[in-house]
Amino acid sequence: MIKNAVGSNYIQPLTEISNFNRLKPSAKSAGMWDGKIYGVPMLGQYTAALYYHRKVIEKYGLTAPKTWEELISAFKTLKKNGETPLILPAQDGIVPYFTYSMIASSILKSDGFEDLKKGKIKLLLKN
Repeated sequence: MIKNAVGSNYIQPLTEISNFNRLKPSAKSAGMWDGKIYGVPMLGQYTAALYYHRKVIEKYGLTAPKTWEELISAFKTLKKNGETPLILPAQDGIVPYFTYSMIASSILKSDGFEDLKKGKIKLLLKN
């Protein structure tokens, strides 16, 4: 999304306007393209959090996942039992974009997220 906006001159870099040294590397990376910062996450932090329905999780003998592997395993269990494992409001596209960015940057960390943005790697589920 940032790459397209930069290429179309819809946004300008913020790198020269402010000091971003206090940001976590993953927060800088999330809004960076070609070495320049075009945006930052709210509050300058980048931590992924998902809410879950405790009764549904407990119904299937699950606990709150703490790793990507546990999350995928829980999703598979829920889906197998006819539950919808994850929902996102997507009318304007911004919520899915931010959710994907938060999850991807949490999993891949700063260097991996940068490689993802440049198309060097893909974030896919293994079959």
